Amino acid sequence: MNILEFNFLKKYEVIYKLFLILLILIILSNKSYSDIFKVENTILKTDYSKEKYSRNEAIIEAINSSFDTFAKRVLVEDEYWKIKNIDFNNINESIVKFNILAEEKNKKNFIFKTSITFHKKKIQNLLNSRNIIYTDTVSSPVLVIPILKYNNTIKLWEDNFFLSNWNLDEDKTKLVKYLIPTGDLEDQKNIDLNSFDINYYDSSYFLKKYGLKNSLILFINFDKDLDNIQYKLTLNKTNYYKVFSQTISDLQLSKLINTIKIETEKIWKKKNTIFSSLVTSLEFTTNIQNIRQLNIIRSKLQKLNNIKQIKDIEVSSKAYRGKIYYSGTINDLNKNLEEINFILKENFNSWRLLTNE
Repeated sequence: MNILEFNFLKKYEVIYKLFLILLILIILSNKSYSDIFKVENTILKTDYSKEKYSRNEAIIEAINSSFDTFAKRVLVEDEYWKIKNIDFNNINESIVKFNILAEEKNKKNFIFKTSITFHKKKIQNLLNSRNIIYTDTVSSPVLVIPILKYNNTIKLWEDNFFLSNWNLDEDKTKLVKYLIPTGDLEDQKNIDLNSFDINYYDSSYFLKKYGLKNSLILFINFDKDLDNIQYKLTLNKTNYYKVFSQTISDLQLSKLINTIKIETEKIWKKKNTIFSSLVTSLEFTTNIQNIRQLNIIRSKLQKLNNIKQIKDIEVSSKAYRGKIYYSGTINDLNKNLEEINFILKENFNSWRLLTNE
């Protein structure tokens, strides 16, 4: 093989990897929301012979249990108690699809498996009407960079437990999604393994290469037992650090993965909560070229979770003036607008909606 053939194959391999990553991102974006509002549940009664248990009772318990599971999925912990006062009829009216997957009875056991999908808008209205703080915003994938240190040698991609185990127990209903690149020589060159410091490491190279905005750098030092586990989570340009100790002999990496995922989920929910009790409005103007462009702008804005309503004030051939009713703060609104490549700018007590490119 000559050098030209080698370079061509190397270039083809990079393009192939990037294509696979793009395909994964498209699949995630299409499935994420439906997964969040869908709950598969199992009710098991182990002493069925002594307890009268009807099918209708099983259905009611499945609906209540599924709603409780869903609520814990989207609510911050401080809000859990509020769902106890929600009437069953309100929950039942929020269901868009109910399937019984399995129903088994014998002399001792009763097994009842269901799949319940809640209606997104009805659930949002239900939570909003009770001033419950929640988020159903799915993260763009978080790029995971696991770095391990053994016997004074740092390993990035090779023989790395996390590469093959991070997504083994992947829960599609979680709000935070992850992507672990397989890595290549160019990736390794962009991490100085000899003087690596998680506090100062900038992951922008990897984020730019893989077209992502969020990252999780995990560093585990197997050579010591004090402050030997560190990670830095970057969500929408905000960094979160955590350092803790665990005796290496007691360290279970699968449990560590689960712990980090739970913490990341909590951080994401707090960062993206929708304060339903606060609805604010502002008037804005934006330039348009035609009605088609106006409809595209309206459609994108209406998909944002914290925008409750959009009212038309004035439409001309070159400009559009509207009114947005939104929850949360103006900073929260701008962060969500950035996700769809827009930004609001204030100018002499008026707001302009601009393309953020």
